[in-house]
Amino acid sequence: MVNFCAVFGCSSRSKREKGKSFFRLPKVVCNQGNDGKILLKERREKWINATNRVGNYPDILRTRICSDHFITGKPASLFSQNDPDWVPSLNMGHKKFTFEVEKPRERYLRHKNRSLLTSRNDSMSCRNSIINLNPSEYSIIDFQIENFENSESIVSESVTIDCENLVDPSVQTDMTVKNINQIETEFIYKNKLNYNLRANLVKLHVGTIEWFDTDSKVTFYTGLPNLKILYCLFNFLKPLITENENSVLSYFEEFSLTLMRLRLNLFIRDLAYRFETSKSTSSKVFLRWIDIMYFRMKHLIKWPARNELIETMPLCFRKYFETKVAVIIDYLKYS
Repeated sequence: MVNFCAVFGCSSRSKREKGKSFFRLPKVVCNQGNDGKILLKERREKWINATNRVGNYPDILRTRICSDHFITGKPASLFSQNDPDWVPSLNMGHKKFTFEVEKPRERYLRHKNRSLLTSRNDSMSCRNSIINLNPSEYSIIDFQIENFENSESIVSESVTIDCENLVDPSVQTDMTVKNINQIETEFIYKNKLNYNLRANLVKLHVGTIEWFDTDSKVTFYTGLPNLKILYCLFNFLKPLITENENSVLSYFEEFSLTLMRLRLNLFIRDLAYRFETSKSTSSKVFLRWIDIMYFRMKHLIKWPARNELIETMPLCFRKYFETKVAVIIDYLKYS
């Protein structure tokens, strides 16, 4: 299959450019935790906005972006939000968004150079400590260190030149202990505030375990008495769930969707709006879980014998249908 780059004006294709990499749009998965899921949604939206093709092409699942649009040739990891390659930014084919490419690149190079200098200083301090401990082995250690220095001479020279020409405001500010403590306190406070906001955001998402925060809510939406029984029933049905990588809902959210429809007789479109999915996805989720529930719990349904039905049949039915009635279904519930 030939992959094409989705960026406007980019003619890269996988069959023609052999040494070029193509990357999918970030997909929202549930195995990264709640924080990872929120980051994936945010990153996916930013990738789509960066291509400036929102709504212009339907087949978004097959969208690829080539390595020409990343500073390092590949996207950064999920939790490296400050990395300039967290979102593609080079030659995006439009001027709708202004990307500051040079400044993130300079910060990235400065950080890389500082890391190399730190590792070299650590190796020199290790050398001095070893020499002080055992002076008789000086000649052997010196020979090894000299070989190491010769092998990295080119790197160290380039790093030294770059660092001399760079002006970093962070090393020109006089920081006191009081200022550092104040910054650390502010960082801890903001980190805690961020965690609480993310926790509250998860509670607002319909159908999650955090959303069912009271027993009355569990009873109203599912018909079960409390969250403990709800979770036990979910674990009872979970072994029969087939993995679906393309689903944006977790297994528990799918289970909640099914119970809410059975309990409140909600429309499929209503459930799609509540769970932020399409109508077809909500319908498929409901039908799949109905099959699972039937397979696991069909032995709990006990139909009475024929003579018991006749004995307990209401007189109005017996008057018009005699003993030919086997079951009475409230059609209004399933219409």
